[in-house]
Amino acid sequence: MHSEKLTTEQVLDTFREEVVARGGKVTDTFNDGKRLFCRAVLPSVTEVRPGDRLQAGIALKATDEQICVYPYT
Repeated sequence: MHSEKLTTEQVLDTFREEVVARGGKVTDTFNDGKRLFCRAVLPSVTEVRPGDRLQAGIALKATDEQICVYPYT
């Protein structure tokens, strides 16, 4: 079986496309070609108390060996 690995640039492009398709925005990125760290915020905001808002976000970490996705608020 032949397996082709994704580059960190390909992972970042896919991540960015998916975030933008959901109305979000990639806010921070570090990519040295071997490691990728990025985070994005999504447009949905929930007010939990007057003046106290929560906004959804996604963090991503990718290397040659794995891709990890972390939701956060």
